[in-house]
Amino acid sequence: MDNLLAKFFSGEASEEEKAEVLQWRSENDANAEAFFETKRAWIEIQRPSEAADQDRLAQILEAEAKTAKQRALGIPPMLRYAAVVLLVAATVLVLYRLKWDSYNELITEIKLEDGSTAVLYKGAELEVVSFDDIRKVSVSGKVYFDVKSDESRPFIILTDEAKVEVLGTSFLVDATEQGKTQVAVESGLVNFGQNPEKSAGQKITTISLKEGEQGLIYPNAKGVVKQRIQNVNYLAWMNRVISFDRNNMKEVADIINEVYGYEVEFTHEQVLRCRLSAKFNQKSVEDVAKIISATFGLEYKINKKKVTFSGKGC
Repeated sequence: MDNLLAKFFSGEASEEEKAEVLQWRSENDANAEAFFETKRAWIEIQRPSEAADQDRLAQILEAEAKTAKQRALGIPPMLRYAAVVLLVAATVLVLYRLKWDSYNELITEIKLEDGSTAVLYKGAELEVVSFDDIRKVSVSGKVYFDVKSDESRPFIILTDEAKVEVLGTSFLVDATEQGKTQVAVESGLVNFGQNPEKSAGQKITTISLKEGEQGLIYPNAKGVVKQRIQNVNYLAWMNRVISFDRNNMKEVADIINEVYGYEVEFTHEQVLRCRLSAKFNQKSVEDVAKIISATFGLEYKINKKKVTFSGKGC
């Protein structure tokens, strides 16, 4: 289908091929999304002044000029189409990178000396305590860890209230709220309990958490709460994969604010009664706003770091 799409947008497709592309586009939502993503990429090729990554864009334009020259020299069509596919793919990568760079102001990725990775959400802090016989760090705020396996050196994370110990796994530590620590496990096995340095004379409770489970330590509470992860969007701030299942618009607004750093405002309180079911995979804040507006018959405006929805909605 990539070759057909390239021929379609380059004007080289026959009537039969055009019909095939349009039929494919209408078969399901995934095909339609892929079609319009490719279309947007093609439009950006034709409007290079709108792209911000000038160095990479120059390479794309050079490739485009080479493709045009090949066409003039009579190079076989299939080779030309392959060049167009590569050109569109390169442009999509540029657009994705630009969106990611804009979003990246909310997070900081740190490579630790053992090869592990820590991704810090805005306001979070990480301090390396030791990386000798054991690997130990202390954190505050929201931090995602992808710990490189090393059976001879456990990896320990300390918050004010909790201690997390692993050998190699990926998980979220959220110590944003004063005195509360939450750990949600994406993969592997995590040992989670009270911080012994802050629990002198008290009984320490430690539990094991596996993939899909979370543990919580609350202020002044005894023991550790263990449960299935309830928030499907617990990593959305990092990977921008968002899933709404009849979420009210207050919850939707909170997620948009956390993931993109945009304040959301509704001009009519009635909209807050609307419930949204949708999935967004690596979408920009404007893409999300468009879908919400189309779903509930609203209009939206993005100004600096605020999204304003107008209209009564549902």
